[in-house]
Amino acid sequence: MFGSYFYHSQIRRTIAVFGTLFNNINIRKTDSAGKILQDIKVPLAYGPRQKFLARVQNQTDLNDAKLAIKLPRMSFEITSITYDTNQTVNKSNEVRVGSITSNTRNSVRAPAPYRVGIQLNIMAKNQDEALQILEQILPTFKPDYTVTINEVPTIGIKSDIPIVLQGVSMNDDYEGDFITRRAIIYTLDFETRVNFYGEVQNKKTIRKVVSDFFDFDKGNEGLLERQQVTTNPATANVTDTFTYAVTYPFPAVADNLRLVLINNAANYNVGETVAGTNTGATATVKSWDSGGKILLVANPTAYFEIGERVTGATSGALGDIQTSTNVYV
Repeated sequence: MFGSYFYHSQIRRTIAVFGTLFNNINIRKTDSAGKILQDIKVPLAYGPRQKFLARVQNQTDLNDAKLAIKLPRMSFEITSITYDTNQTVNKSNEVRVGSITSNTRNSVRAPAPYRVGIQLNIMAKNQDEALQILEQILPTFKPDYTVTINEVPTIGIKSDIPIVLQGVSMNDDYEGDFITRRAIIYTLDFETRVNFYGEVQNKKTIRKVVSDFFDFDKGNEGLLERQQVTTNPATANVTDTFTYAVTYPFPAVADNLRLVLINNAANYNVGETVAGTNTGATATVKSWDSGGKILLVANPTAYFEIGERVTGATSGALGDIQTSTNVYV
């Protein structure tokens, strides 16, 4: 229904970057003289904190060397994904970059912006361990920390994404007697932005742009100015060094005109010259549709007026112009 398969790993990449920020945090245990007795790297894993706490509470001996789950440790998980209305841009916008072929460019539509909530949990047996971890994190976020993410690696789109610390809360679930295990939990709520891009398309390179400025109240006679922008050289590729040549060919007339006639008499001949009775404009007949009364002419010397009569030089055919339209072929 939606088109071809594509996958840019947007959320996976964002979560990987987030986890990398916290994968090298240590705590130290010292004696009364300040001598370091133990330097412990805090484990980090993706998953809800309840999963890890449940496994810890089921262990009978936290000092067992074979025990896989110990405190302190950290976990993180996605908590929300919501559309970001503040970052919405025009749906027709495109991001274009150079491609491996000389006459085309890779293009992708403007992304859909979303805000992703991520929760980081610090779990420890005592306050000192938890605070050591917390104080290695908080100074970095004021309240945000910006990282550069390669959003669409296939075409090299990169963005600076802020990771914002929204708040910190603490929970100490110590209850019961002295032999009950204690788990101090600090919860840090973060929010970041993820741009979801669609399918990457390959489009031809544009080397020439023509813009016409009209007074629409006067129809085709209201052409005010034409601006033409071309690459210099005209065969320039995306990776080449080139300049732009801007010209104002005025009063340029379209190479072809489509004239719809009324009050027609006789048929026009292909190749003959037709002339307007009011403007004196002339053109060469490319085709004539007698059923639809449509006259297609080429290389007009000027624009014809609405309502004026055009006459064939050899056929003697005539008709009054009802509409006139530029045709670019």
